[in-house]
Amino acid sequence: AAAAAEAEKQQAEAIAAAEAEAAAAAAAAIATAAAALKAQAKAVVAAPTSQQLSKYAADAVNRGEALLFWPPEGVTVGTTARVYYNRCLGPLPSNCQLQIKAGLNKWEEIVIYDMERCSTLSGAPSGQEWWQAEFKVPAELFKFDFVVMDKNTGGVDNNKARDFTMPLLGGPTEQQLMEQRAAEYAAAEAQRLALLAAAEVEIWEQVQLHAAEAAAEARVHFRERRTKELMAAATKAVAQRRRPALATLETAQEIADVFTWAGGPLKAGSRCMLAYNCRSGPLAFTNTAKLHLGYDGWYNKEKQVS
Repeated sequence: AAAAAEAEKQQAEAIAAAEAEAAAAAAAAIATAAAALKAQAKAVVAAPTSQQLSKYAADAVNRGEALLFWPPEGVTVGTTARVYYNRCLGPLPSNCQLQIKAGLNKWEEIVIYDMERCSTLSGAPSGQEWWQAEFKVPAELFKFDFVVMDKNTGGVDNNKARDFTMPLLGGPTEQQLMEQRAAEYAAAEAQRLALLAAAEVEIWEQVQLHAAEAAAEARVHFRERRTKELMAAATKAVAQRRRPALATLETAQEIADVFTWAGGPLKAGSRCMLAYNCRSGPLAFTNTAKLHLGYDGWYNKEKQVS
């Protein structure tokens, strides 16, 4: 049993070590990817100048577009995005309070950003009412969909049921993000299994320790109980051997011409010899004889010697 327990313990420790190694490798890969994203996120994107923003706004109006993004070529993930919206080209009323309701990575997560009137474009010509929102774009992002929403009524401009999409740069692909999440899950699962294996080894050691302590305690109780039982049996036997009626039996160490103990009276633990005269006493003229012995007042009386 001890060998089996030791083998099981060694197997659990080996499994825990392998899982810990896998977890460390996965964690290293994740750390490398995270470091790359953090390095990318350190890039600072300057806000557009008044001239730049006015030009891009005029170009958007000429194209009939209600949205502007800064930087116009696309927002690098992990950096700050700036979104500009011309309410006059959308369906929302003039007394609205605008927000961006965004769905990250195919609406896997929904976030809301408040918008405010763009002071830089406050002097824009009639037919333009520009609002802006500025927010940090998550690094683990492959798609950014959104609608412009009126906080007061819940009404939205959803680009004619097609949603708006902000162009992204430097982000992972959907496949890369799924693989990264799978690696993170594998690392967490490996760590969980390693902890479980270590806990199992610890629990098994505790079980063995408690079993050994219980066995030792049981042996002590058994010895105590057995000692009491034997003492009770011995006390009972002694009481029976010392019954008052036994004291009335007539005894003799020898009878002249009949028997005697050669070598003197009996002594406990010593060898003895009984000499019996078959031509005298009650057994006179017998040809054979057997000695019937009784010990302790005939308590043990089955001993016969030819």
